Amino acid sequence: MSFNSITGAEFFISLWKSIWQRLRKMDNVAALLLNNNDSRMKLPKELIGYVQKQDALGPLLLQNTLPASIQVKNTELDHKPINILGGKTTADRTAIDYVRAAYTAVLGELKERGVL
Repeated sequence: MSFNSITGAEFFISLWKSIWQRLRKMDNVAALLLNNNDSRMKLPKELIGYVQKQDALGPLLLQNTLPASIQVKNTELDHKPINILGGKTTADRTAIDYVRAAYTAVLGELKERGVL
């Protein structure tokens, strides 16, 4: 997660608002998910606070975020879906359990909002 991510989200929201009215489409943006979150860093906490204060983004922001994870990046490199993550070491399995719990929390929140 970086400041560029937030800038991109703001740009998308402003662009989408100008387009959906012109195309007579429903405004169906219902959630903003922050991913690649490294909770050890100060920057993500500041960015989350910044987003929460924004009129266009704050109401969309999910409370749960997806963590930065080597295991997730490896699934991208291996062209495999994330749901088949597996670990050989105890540390890998612990990290994978953490990632799965985060994804489960995000899915639950999306269901609560009626997105899924």
